[in-house]
Amino acid sequence: MNTVLNYGHWDLWQLYQKVTFDGANRIIRVNPDVTQLDIKTDIYSDWKDWVNSKDDNAVWLPAIRTIGGDPTVEGQFAGDIYFLINGWKLYIDLTKVKVTGVLFSDDYDAAYFSYDNVLQFPVQVSSIVAGKEISTTSGGGTSGEYTQILNTIDSTTKSTNTTVQSIDSTVQDTNTKVTSLQSTNAEILTKVLEVWQLMGLDLSNPKTITDTSITVNGITLSIGQPDENTTTVTRS
Repeated sequence: MNTVLNYGHWDLWQLYQKVTFDGANRIIRVNPDVTQLDIKTDIYSDWKDWVNSKDDNAVWLPAIRTIGGDPTVEGQFAGDIYFLINGWKLYIDLTKVKVTGVLFSDDYDAAYFSYDNVLQFPVQVSSIVAGKEISTTSGGGTSGEYTQILNTIDSTTKSTNTTVQSIDSTVQDTNTKVTSLQSTNAEILTKVLEVWQLMGLDLSNPKTITDTSITVNGITLSIGQPDENTTTVTRS
C-alpha cells in the first residue's frame, strides 16, 4: 500500500499535526502518541491545509464536509457536525484518543476505523449545541450517541418545514385570488366588448336595427313599446 505523506515529510508533519492524510488510499491516520483529537481543528482545518500545501494533494477526492451554525433558539446555534465523504476513513485507537466534535461518514456506519481497518464507534464525543457544550457516551452503537444533537437538528428542521408550509399556503391563497381576478377580468372584458359592438363601434361586426330589435354578433336586443310613453329594450 502506497502512502502519500503530508508535505513529503512524515517527521515534520507528525511534529506539528495530529493526523496524516493518505490521499491515494483515502485514509486519515491519527499520529502516534496523540491522546486528544479535535475534529474541527485536527481533521477539518488540517485537511484544508494539507490540500493547499502541495498541488499534488489537490488531485485527491475531498475528504470531509460540514454542516452547522444554524440558529436554534434565540441567541443560540447548532454546533458543527462533520462527515467524511468519498470513502475516506479515520484510523484511530479510541481506547487511547479522546475525540472532541461530531464526525459521521457518508459511506459507512461510522467514520472511525482501527489501524487494521475494523469499523469502530467512538466512546465519547462532545460538541457545542444550542450554545452549550455537551458530552454523550455510547456503549458502542450508532443510535443514541448523538441523540441530543440530532434532536436539536430535528427541531430546527421541523421549524423550517412549518415556515415552508406557511409560505406554501400563502402562495396557494395568492394563486386562488389571482385566478378569481382573472375570471372577473374576463367577464368584464366580455361585457365591454358587447357594449362596444351594440353601439356599432366594431367595424368587423356591424349591427342590424329594425323597429323591434337590434342584432350584432349573435346578440339580440328586443325593442318593445308597452305604451306610447315607454320603450323597453330586453336582451333575448
